[in-house]
Order: sequence, then structure tokens, then C-alpha cells
Amino acid sequence: MTTKMFTLLALLLLFALSLSGCSAPGAAPEAGAELTPSPDLPPSYAVVADGKVIPVRSAELSLETGGVVSEILVAEGEEVKLGQPLIRLTTADQLAAAVASAEVQEIIASQELEALQENAPLATALAMVRLAAARDELKDAEYRWRVQQEGKRATREVVKLAEARFAIAEKTLDQASDAYGDVSGRDIDDPLREQVLSDLVAAQERVNNTRRRLNWYTGHPSEIDQAILDGELAEAQANVLVAQKLYEDVKDGIDPDELELAAARVTQAEAQLKAAETALAQAELRAPFAGVVTALDLRQGEFVAPGIPVAWIADFSDWRIETTDLGEIDAVNVRAGDTATITLDALPDVELAGTVDTISGFGETRQGDITYKAVLRLEPPYPDLLWNMTAYVTILPELTASP
Repeated sequence: MTTKMFTLLALLLLFALSLSGCSAPGAAPEAGAELTPSPDLPPSYAVVADGKVIPVRSAELSLETGGVVSEILVAEGEEVKLGQPLIRLTTADQLAAAVASAEVQEIIASQELEALQENAPLATALAMVRLAAARDELKDAEYRWRVQQEGKRATREVVKLAEARFAIAEKTLDQASDAYGDVSGRDIDDPLREQVLSDLVAAQERVNNTRRRLNWYTGHPSEIDQAILDGELAEAQANVLVAQKLYEDVKDGIDPDELELAAARVTQAEAQLKAAETALAQAELRAPFAGVVTALDLRQGEFVAPGIPVAWIADFSDWRIETTDLGEIDAVNVRAGDTATITLDALPDVELAGTVDTISGFGETRQGDITYKAVLRLEPPYPDLLWNMTAYVTILPELTASP
């Protein structure tokens, strides 16, 4: 027989005794008299169950990956904040460095993509300028190549003018030579002889200059000069082709292939950063909520296996009452929002008001009976409780009118 059945029998016995005490011994109740149940007894439709006090939140914590414990950062009984590190493995420092490196790579990839998107108009303008400059250089190279070829260095008029200047220079040289012959026998220091000799040297220089110019106008480049001209022309032509291709790639906006590649680099960097952060998170144990560390089961330098509980944490800022023997016959009448009263063995003079918060939909076998777990919140909250205190719960299901 379950505890609940014993409780019900006791309540019925007390109820009968209270009725018998309302009249004289051996006397039957007067006809038409109303029997009033004792105010200390719950209504007949009440659901009663044993329960226990639990924190509003609690959790047993384990590491997702195995390793050697490097640091235990908290002590039992210590209050912790949400996300506060509790335990760290020896691999954490190395993994933290990997996270930092991955963050840098992600920033670089993102900046490259942003620059590509923001600088598209500038890239188009620069490509246009580069193409124009390459075309101008090609024109210069073509001109230099063309004017160096035989018969292309000067017009017929320029050649005739050069020939005339050369003839005049030769005639002047002959005259200067004759004049010097007339005075060459004089002393070296003779002023007239010095003047005529100076005129002769100048005439010879003019002949040399006009001959070189005439020869250039009517000549052709040497093999070395021609090779240089050919190379300059080929380079200028290639530069134009490269500049033209670059402009074609950017004239309509960002090159789709380049944009796709930059976006792929960002995606890859983000994935690497996430993987590094995940690995680092698995090398640390952090508080899933603010609370108190109730127990630790590990030592520094010890190897811990993944999935094995090593720490326990609870939030004592509020309390809940959890039933332990709510049977299936009563559970079907209990709904979230039903009111209840709670008493505790440790606090016999205290009666608390509560409301059903949740009731599980899965029954568990307990001492041969199917029981369902109901969780009640206290209204108002009552702080002076301890974990696992024994509670006695009386739930008043909301009644529905009969048809």
C-alpha cells in the first residue's frame, strides 16, 4: 500500500471522528442537520502528494572532451556568474592561440571582401587610366620604331635641306683651309694665324655635324638599335593587351569570379574560427547560469574523461517544490496553474502557497506505482529553505461544472 493510500485512510478516519464528536455519545444526528467538515481537512477533491524542495535550477556538469586538468578556478560553495570558467584543461592555452590566429585571418578576409566591394568604382577608373597610359606609350613606341627605319627618318625636304647645309659646310671648310694655308708659315703666336686656325677648326666641326645628320636621315638603325626598338614596341603592345583585359574585367563592376573567391575566403575563415572556438570551449568548463558550485569531483593534474560529471551547480535565488509520489489516478486531474498549499516537516508552523508550474507527461515506475512529477512555484517566494527538504503538497484542481 502506498504512502498516499495511508494518508487518505488517515484523513477519512479523522473526518469520521470529527462527525461523531458533533453529537452526544450514542445519539444520531438530528434529521436535516448539515454536517460541516473540519477546516483542518482538505476538500474531498484535493490531490495530496509528498514532495521535496529543489533549487529553481541545478545541473551536473561534464567536459565535452577528455584531457588533463590544468586549473580548477573555483571552490565548492563559491558563487559564480553566467559563463564564468570553472575548470580548464592543459590544451586551453594552445587552443586560445589558435582562436586568436583564426580571428586575425577572419578579419583579413572580411576586410579584403569589403575593400573589393567598396573600391569597385575606383578600380574601374584606375583601369581606364592604365589603359589610356598604355595606349599612349604604344603610340610613342610605334613612332620611335617608325622614324628609325631607312627612308622614314626625314621627309625629302628635310633631307635636301641637310644636303645643302652639308655642302655649305664643306665649302666653308675649303675656304677656311685655303685661308689657313696663306698664314700657316707665320709664327705660332701670330694673332692672324691663330684666328684663321680657329675658323678652320670650327668649319671642320660644322662639316662633321652636318654629315652625321645627313647620314642619320638617309641611313638605317644598327642591329642592336633595331633589336631595342623591336623590344620596346612589343612590350608596349603587350601592356595595352593587359590593360584592356583588366578594364574589360572591371568596367561592368566587380569581377564575379574574384568576388566569389573573396566571399569563399571569408566563409572558410569563419568556419576555421568557429572550429577553433568550439575546440577551446570544449577545453574549458563554464557555468551555464549564475549560481553556487555545490560539489567538485576532480583534482589538478588528473585526466578526466568526456561526459563524466565533475562539477555540480545550483541556483538558490528561488525554490521549487517537486512531487515524488503523484500517482497516475491523481495526475490526470492536475493542470498547470492549479493552486496548492505546501507544508514542510522542518518548518511545521509555516504554510506556503504555490501554483503548479509544470507536470511531466512521462510516468516513472516508483515502488511498483506509476508516478508523475509535478513542479510547483511558491507565491510569494520563500527564501528560508534548503535543498531536498521534505514537503507535503495539497493541490486543489480547478473544478469544471457538470453538464
